[in-house]
Amino acid sequence: NNIGGIFFLNRGTQASVSNLRLQQSKASCTGKNCLLFAAGGLYSRDAQQLTVNASNFLGTRATCDGDGCTSNGVSLNVAGSNNHVANCTFQNADVATSGAGGAIFGGSVYLQGGDQITVENITFQNLNNTVAGYQTQLRGGGVYFPSGVGITVLGLYARQIWIQSIGDYSKAYGQVLHLATGENVVFSRVDTANTQSYCRGSHCIVRGAFNPYGGNGLNLDSISCANTLARCFGPACKAYRSVRTKTTNAHTCSKAQRHRDNSVY
Repeated sequence: NNIGGIFFLNRGTQASVSNLRLQQSKASCTGKNCLLFAAGGLYSRDAQQLTVNASNFLGTRATCDGDGCTSNGVSLNVAGSNNHVANCTFQNADVATSGAGGAIFGGSVYLQGGDQITVENITFQNLNNTVAGYQTQLRGGGVYFPSGVGITVLGLYARQIWIQSIGDYSKAYGQVLHLATGENVVFSRVDTANTQSYCRGSHCIVRGAFNPYGGNGLNLDSISCANTLARCFGPACKAYRSVRTKTTNAHTCSKAQRHRDNSVY
């Protein structure tokens, strides 16, 4: 396993990280069920009132090879309550896993609730995330929220993000963002453009740029995206538009294309 490759904060209260610049970090993990948690950046297992501000994570490269291999937030992986990430940039990252049942949860950022998580004015640009293998899954090319109460995103800018899953029954959800479940969630001023998601394989499923799939009390405001695309290739594959949500007030802003001819993949 490779956990907290640059910085590892086990527990802490009112810790602050500012003006951090990590460039050209590289990380790898090989073997069955191996783990990459913030292998090229900062990991915190149980932080309270952690602030990460004005920091840049540039050029991270991470690979995870083996059945069941999982990468969670290769640049930033934080669990806990009352945590704040602001004015940060995640750029030019390349994350890949290979092996049956492998996964990427948050290509760059993984934020585990906890109560009261705030993300403010962050940028994702030029990210490339790939999972390859039978029944693999990729959720959130930029950021993944597995759960939380009081999640607030105020200002998220995303450009040139590519996610893909390759393999039968594989999944690729949310080029920029994926929310699995949560309560009292606000997403405001989300600006996404030129992002693409693909899946290739029999019965694969792909969803578009912004994927707040679960949650009670979900409020979406000022969500914009242009030139975003979700495409699937393979028999019985499924492709869905950019915003996938069970709530009303959904903003739909991408094309979804399905190519079910076996010859195309």
